[in-house]
Amino acid sequence: AFTRITALAEALWTSSENKDYNDFHKRLQKQYVLLDEMGINYGPEGDIMDIVTSVNKDKSFVVKITPKTSGVSFKYSFSEKPNEVLVYTDAIVFKKSTTINVQAFRNGKKYGEAQTLSFVDHKGRLANVSLKYKTTDAYKGNPNTTNDGMLGSINHRDGKWFGFSGDNYDAIFDFDKTIELSKVVVNTQSNISSWIFAPRKVVVYISVDGIKFTKAGEVENKVDYLGANDKLLSFEVKFDKQKVKKIRVVAENYGVLPNWHSGHGKNAYLFIDEVVVN
Repeated sequence: AFTRITALAEALWTSSENKDYNDFHKRLQKQYVLLDEMGINYGPEGDIMDIVTSVNKDKSFVVKITPKTSGVSFKYSFSEKPNEVLVYTDAIVFKKSTTINVQAFRNGKKYGEAQTLSFVDHKGRLANVSLKYKTTDAYKGNPNTTNDGMLGSINHRDGKWFGFSGDNYDAIFDFDKTIELSKVVVNTQSNISSWIFAPRKVVVYISVDGIKFTKAGEVENKVDYLGANDKLLSFEVKFDKQKVKKIRVVAENYGVLPNWHSGHGKNAYLFIDEVVVN
């Protein structure tokens, strides 16, 4: 309310020819100091940070954090050592499965909500992945979204999901050399109001020679779609341990939205995040 009153006063008490957003923004920074002294709890002006994650050639994780507003600094901690808070100065590099909590600070106070980034190390990160069907333009993640080791949140707009409209997730994981595997876990989500339906089933095929595939196993979705809550879901397919060159992972799209849905007759979305292969 306080920050909006400031903006309202600026808009109504300044003539049209003298309105200058950049000048207002500069003066607003001094208002934050006053609000801090008054104990007013105000929110951030907009997005606080831009977080870019990537993978090094040695498969270590790299996290780079860039402020999207002036005067902001960051501190972070790993889930296994929550009390060991580190000041962010350069890219965070690590290899283990972990969760990182990132908190922004401004004028010595916490600024906005903390961001949580989850990572999982697995053998699928060693593979080259090719998709049979294209993702939607709005939800195309990054080229390695399903094997970059980074887990998406319940927010399907966080940029860490592949979204398919009416199509299946049908992917080939091609390893440079034969590798021993026994389990595939497909991470997906259910968000019925946003037309995102969990897959009907997940099927895994394996290939020893990289040419011929045989079915290794499948798991069906047993969740009732009608009335389903927004949540993250994992589908685990286990099979006898064996050495393979390629695997094919298929998550079957729900298809056309049912009559009870407000978007009935339209294509359902299928959202896939990390496909953990071990």
